[in-house]
Amino acid sequence: MDMRAANKNPINIIGAFKALIKGKSPGGEIVSSTCLVYVSDCVNDFFLSYDTMLDLGIVDRSFPTVGACTQSTPDEPETQENQQYVRSINSGCSSAQQGEHVCHCPQRESIPQRPSLLPFAAIPGNNGKMRDWLLVRYSKSTFNTCPHWPLPCMTGPPVEMHVDETAKPKTYHTAAPIPLHWQDQVLKDLERDEALGVIEKVPYGEPVTWCHRMVVTRKHDGSPRRTVDLSPLNRFCKRETFSAEAPFPLARRIPGKTWKTVTDAWNGYHSAPLRESDRYLTTFITSYGRWRYTRAPQGFLSSGDWYNRRFDAILSHFERKERCVDNHVTTMTTWRHTGGGPLIFYPHAEQQG
Repeated sequence: MDMRAANKNPINIIGAFKALIKGKSPGGEIVSSTCLVYVSDCVNDFFLSYDTMLDLGIVDRSFPTVGACTQSTPDEPETQENQQYVRSINSGCSSAQQGEHVCHCPQRESIPQRPSLLPFAAIPGNNGKMRDWLLVRYSKSTFNTCPHWPLPCMTGPPVEMHVDETAKPKTYHTAAPIPLHWQDQVLKDLERDEALGVIEKVPYGEPVTWCHRMVVTRKHDGSPRRTVDLSPLNRFCKRETFSAEAPFPLARRIPGKTWKTVTDAWNGYHSAPLRESDRYLTTFITSYGRWRYTRAPQGFLSSGDWYNRRFDAILSHFERKERCVDNHVTTMTTWRHTGGGPLIFYPHAEQQG
């Protein structure tokens, strides 16, 4: 196994074992985490991984986001606004099990009507109050990242897969192996995507035609990245080509010394519905069974074309904007323009520069 330190030097691994780590919270609650402990002759101390610290509640999922933690004292309870803020950047709740509603996330609802008047004056001094108001008002829609509830779909025709009629289906009957220390997390990710309505289990009695392999690779932080290799299908598909500009010329057009509203669509591709008759084409096999996509899969030849074309149509009436796939920026020379467009997706920040 190749493991490296922060300075890129290799760490020699001589063994590993599974351990249960327990601790007591300030309120007296016992918190535990099951993790894989690696033994190395290069290390003299015991280090907790990021995932283990998340499980134990030492850090939250926003770490190391600046401003995610409030400055309240232990005797001073958090306000509702601050709780909403932490929850909104905390990727919802940690469990995607339908029967384990241990979270307090609201049920997903449609976006409320745009207010006729802003609750505060649009001035830099009200940034904090405006942020908290937005997070509370849109907590059930835009900022609801709870994995218990299905994602809303973009309106319009679904994504279609135009497959050559002479194509010979590629079928895998054996799942690709998953490293032991990633297996629990990979299963949780599959269950999360199923709860979100992104994938569904293949119904009983449905024979296999196209069946791809799920491939798990390592992210830069050591966590698993789950992908489905759709390259055999892509070779026989036609694109609905839609041209999108490269990031550099887009960034060059953003004027300086302006107020900027930066947004990023959460699960952008997965808000695009896949035509029901094409779902069987995306079937993939795992150690836990067969699933198939109900939304546009990342890695499909034309998912980007469909998404970029629809997103461009949504933003067609916006002014002073640039977009790169699911990232969008609106520029404003004065604060009078701040309310000039509807709130969309996830407003990360408003900054001047």
